[in-house]
Formats: sequence, C-alpha cells, structure tokens
Amino acid sequence: MIQTVDDLFELIRKTFRRKKLQYKYFYDEKYWHPVNEILNNINWNSHRWKIVSVEDVKKYMKLPEYYIDGNGKKEVYEINHHIIEVIRIPTTKDPTIENILKIGVHLGLFQALTHNNNIYDSKNKLEDFIPKEYIFTRLDEFIGSTDIEFIETYLNK
Repeated sequence: MIQTVDDLFELIRKTFRRKKLQYKYFYDEKYWHPVNEILNNINWNSHRWKIVSVEDVKKYMKLPEYYIDGNGKKEVYEINHHIIEVIRIPTTKDPTIENILKIGVHLGLFQALTHNNNIYDSKNKLEDFIPKEYIFTRLDEFIGSTDIEFIETYLNK
C-alpha cells in the first residue's frame, strides 16, 4: 500500500515506464488524466525544489523538442521531450504535488524509451528533486483514503 509521497512517486514512475515498454503507442496524457483530476484539487507542496545543476539545464534544454515532418506536421521528439520536462518542471513551476508527480511520469517514460542506458542517471529518485523532509510525508495528510485507494488500484492495473 502506498503511504508516502515517495511511494506514490515511485509507483507512478514504475507504472509509466512499464506501460510505455508494454505499449509502443501508449498515450500517457489520457492515462494520467484520472490521477491528475484528483491532484488538481490538492493544496500541498514541498515549498521549494532542489536546485537542478546549471550543466544539466544547459545540456538538456538545448535538445530539440519538436520537428516538422515531410508533410509539414509538427511532431514531438519523444525521448527529448520527456527529459526536457524533467528539467523544465523544477526550474519553471511551483513544487505542487501535481508537478512533483509529473516528474515521475516523464522520468518513467524517459526510462522506458532509453531502456535505462545510463542517460541522465544522475536524477532518478524523488529525493533528487525535493527536500528530504517532504519525501516521506504521509499521503493521508492531504489526500482522502478513497482517492489514495483509487490511485493505487488504477496505477496497478
């Protein structure tokens, strides 16, 4: 049973990694929507992010995120998009529970696409993004037990 912010982050990261490995065309936004609906209504945050290194920001934010295909359609470089989001979220957004857990989504998808080939291995746990004092915050302090149970069941199917 998930009990802490870290438990939920890991469940999300592992679930999105597993789903992307199982289904090449896994549509993560649609899958994330029911969980995000719950998180949108929660007023909890870690008050600050850990600092993302200047080197990582320079290196990953220079990657191309989109391209125009031969038909003129804008497409996403999926692998780049997910690592850019892992960097973009803690450098441009507030550390709300929704944003913290979105890092888990993007990290899981990125890991599935790279098959853990040591690209960006330096940041792969929640403690890499938020201060330690918030990692083990109990979910039941700010999420109802019914919602916790729904999220866990939904992500485990």
